[in-house]
Amino acid sequence: MHSVRRSRRWFALIHAVIAAGGLLGCERQLMPTPNIYADGHYDLIDADDPLEHHSSTVELLYVTDRKRVDTPDGSVKYGWKRSWSLAVGICEVEIGHRLDWETLAENTTRRKRDVALPETIRSITEMIRMPPTPMQLVKLDGVLIQDPETVAAREAAAASFAEVVRERLARSPRNEVLVYVHGFKRTFEEAAIVLAGIHHFSRDIVPFLYTWPAGAPGLLQAYTRDRESGEFTVLHLKRFIRALAAVPEVEKIHILAHSRGTDVAVTALRELLIEERGAGRLAQDTYKIANLVLVAPDLDLDVVSQRYLGERMHDAADYLTVYVSRDDQALGVAEWLARSTRRIGRIRPEDIQEAIRTRWGLVKDVAIIDVRLKSGQHGHSYFYRIPAVSSDLLLLLRYGALAGSPQRPLTPVFPGYWILDDPAYPIYDSAKPK
Repeated sequence: MHSVRRSRRWFALIHAVIAAGGLLGCERQLMPTPNIYADGHYDLIDADDPLEHHSSTVELLYVTDRKRVDTPDGSVKYGWKRSWSLAVGICEVEIGHRLDWETLAENTTRRKRDVALPETIRSITEMIRMPPTPMQLVKLDGVLIQDPETVAAREAAAASFAEVVRERLARSPRNEVLVYVHGFKRTFEEAAIVLAGIHHFSRDIVPFLYTWPAGAPGLLQAYTRDRESGEFTVLHLKRFIRALAAVPEVEKIHILAHSRGTDVAVTALRELLIEERGAGRLAQDTYKIANLVLVAPDLDLDVVSQRYLGERMHDAADYLTVYVSRDDQALGVAEWLARSTRRIGRIRPEDIQEAIRTRWGLVKDVAIIDVRLKSGQHGHSYFYRIPAVSSDLLLLLRYGALAGSPQRPLTPVFPGYWILDDPAYPIYDSAKPK
């Protein structure tokens, strides 16, 4: 009887989570101002920020293997079904409604705003369509080879992609790219709106949205369908990372993955890491990944401990950061669905075996940030909903500050594990961090 009541409770929670907009929720207003800007510790606008960036319109590059949807007016739209080819384009998101830059900048450096700041998709423009995968084969002199015409088309598309990236980098203060990989139940538009908000506050890193075929309709079947779509997209994500890293002008790549998107990103990087090791190369040199950030990872603790730690996943990036929260109800649903002992996104210090603690103590480029603050919306979107957490993320991505440094005064638990539990974080002894 107790088991029945518990199942009903979990089913009700699942329904509430999805009805509220999926495990990630739906965000239409610009994220709250991070503490570092509201308190004046850091300036939102750097002196070398190009004047053309002083705009209420955010321009995102995107790559997607969502199937394109036919619309009556011919506008570009992508749904939850899968495409065998990647599309590359630009998505423009407006913050506020026809706001001048001064009003927008003033209101995004304060906690309480004078005006509403809705985020609206203004345009989606598809620029490049890659040849479909897998590569078509033809027989030449009795030998199966890749179709030469398809190979040529892929090379031409790769050259066009590289030119798009170069053009965007030329307008940015830094030759760095932030790739955002969203999670379960996200539509193209919802994912773009989240990244647009993050980019508004990170500013000088080129934003790239990698959006996979999530958002299938339904209740429990939606989760399983999205989970398999995450497996479907791994090959495409690998090819995108290869193509991006192959652009000489790209100096650093930062990958920010959320929820089910962490499984997509980690699986792709694990395969790339194995390939590079087999070829006698270092993945960090080839793929230029400075930061791999996993937020609310929907990954089983035992699987990660064996499959990913066993492959030394930290070798895929210069620095690996994992944000976790025990209050993440959405991951609690995932634990129940998968009968998982613990999802990585909900771990606490006592969940981590002593052997793994010792291992992390030897690895200086891994940090787990245990968020102990409430965010609402089932506690799953805290990385942009809670100003203290978004501040910590921006200090890492925009300013290169490591956990425990003067800029990021987190509370240490054991080597590699930190607690963030102060809503006013970061608090400095002086007006400016050293």
